[in-house]
Amino acid sequence: MCIRDSSGGGAASDDEQQALYNEAFGILKSGDYDAAVQAFQKVIDANPQGSWAPSAYFWKGETYYVKQEFDAARKSYAELVERFPDSRRVPDAKLKMGYIAQESGDQEAARRWFKEVVADYPDSQAAGLAEQRLSRMGGG
Repeated sequence: MCIRDSSGGGAASDDEQQALYNEAFGILKSGDYDAAVQAFQKVIDANPQGSWAPSAYFWKGETYYVKQEFDAARKSYAELVERFPDSRRVPDAKLKMGYIAQESGDQEAARRWFKEVVADYPDSQAAGLAEQRLSRMGGG
């Protein structure tokens, strides 16, 4: 299903992209993770710079994370951070990249990610979670 706006520009409208996002999120909640990854990618493809793209990248990453496909999850989170540095999803994406580094055995990279989240987003929920991880790691 390829949604295009009526102007012929090829990018979905915000409402069209939101409808695709809602559909993707419903698929994710149903537990069909492979289909959810594809559905979130459709959201991104419909309008790569649209207002729903950052959340689609984040939830695509989350879906890969749940599937323990850490390289794919890291890539999705990194794309979000790179393409949408001002998105409200960035602190959580960076936190998750720290989790992935930690679970992959790279404690130094994990520590860097957690410290960055705490320093750059001190009032975020992600910062609190990063502080918890740092305190458990010791040498915070």
